[in-house]
Amino acid sequence: MRLFRKELIKEFQSRGYRVVCYGPVAGDVETAEICRELGITYKGLRLSRKAPGVFGELLLMRALRGLLREVNPEFCLVFGLRLIVVSSLVAYVFPGLRLISVVTGLGTAFGVVGYQSLFLRTAINGVIRASMRRNELVVFQNPDDENEFLEKKLIRSRNCSIVVNGSGVDLDYFKPYALPSSSVTFVFVGRFLRSKGILLFLEAARRVLEVEKDASFLAIGRFEEGHRDAVTSDEVDPYFREPQIEMVNWVSDVRGHLARSSVIVLPSSYREGVPRSIIEAMAMGRPVITCDTPGCRMTVTAGRNGILIPSGDIEALEKALLSFLDDQTEMARMGIESRRMAEELFDVKEVNRKLVGAVLRGVEEKDSGVVQ
Repeated sequence: MRLFRKELIKEFQSRGYRVVCYGPVAGDVETAEICRELGITYKGLRLSRKAPGVFGELLLMRALRGLLREVNPEFCLVFGLRLIVVSSLVAYVFPGLRLISVVTGLGTAFGVVGYQSLFLRTAINGVIRASMRRNELVVFQNPDDENEFLEKKLIRSRNCSIVVNGSGVDLDYFKPYALPSSSVTFVFVGRFLRSKGILLFLEAARRVLEVEKDASFLAIGRFEEGHRDAVTSDEVDPYFREPQIEMVNWVSDVRGHLARSSVIVLPSSYREGVPRSIIEAMAMGRPVITCDTPGCRMTVTAGRNGILIPSGDIEALEKALLSFLDDQTEMARMGIESRRMAEELFDVKEVNRKLVGAVLRGVEEKDSGVVQ
């Protein structure tokens, strides 16, 4: 559970529900503090970003079945494709449980290509289709994902799904902040995965610095050891030897780093829901450079608040970076528009209101109800 789920929990509580959360067994300090503040129960599951194999998933299903029996919730709200599949299959054992799943992007699950992967793709689609049938409602964070599920017949119709604008952003927490008056700083925030675009960002930074010295670059993130898409420190260390290219280890509160940045850059080919890193930067008044891909494209209106580039196009990324260096007046104007777009589209209060309203539609609210 992260800070951005806090407002969602409060929305359920305001409607008279008791909330039980489950997540990684080793909860961090921030999670513990939020739980105490909200008066909620947190149940730990052994989760890993690494591919756990069939045996690992079976152990997870067993643990989840035990938690559901212990808590006996009225309905269960599940986030993320992996947990959706596991939870949905377990939920067949609990016929009275109302299950709602939130697809927070497709990640690499739909990225396998080629004839040799045909069996794998067919198997993935079959498992997802079986899990979706157990859901009363499927919530998507962008229309591209919903359309793909419909085209592949993974869900039956739009009558059992809705689209919300990502997870939303707390506009009071991420307040607009004046652009720095010194050199222009481009910031990347995300996991250090190839599909997230970290290598593209660093290589474009190196190229820009060859022709324009009045710029700096900041990469905030973490390495994902064991992930099949991970980059290694050996691959990125040469870039960070440049004095104007800086790395900062992952932090839960990025506001200070966003405040000293000028433009958010996420050249991601990863199947995002809506990138939280971008909408947080937008709320603080930062223009955007990102890819014209599902999820990412929702954050940019070309010419208004940023620039969309083709996925994997290093030349287009370099050109976009240089365009902001050449016209900082336009950069400032786009930053103002980013904040306006965050207010129009990504206000967490409005996103949660739509999500919770859909979840509770037709449900009799009871003070004794339990949400997991």
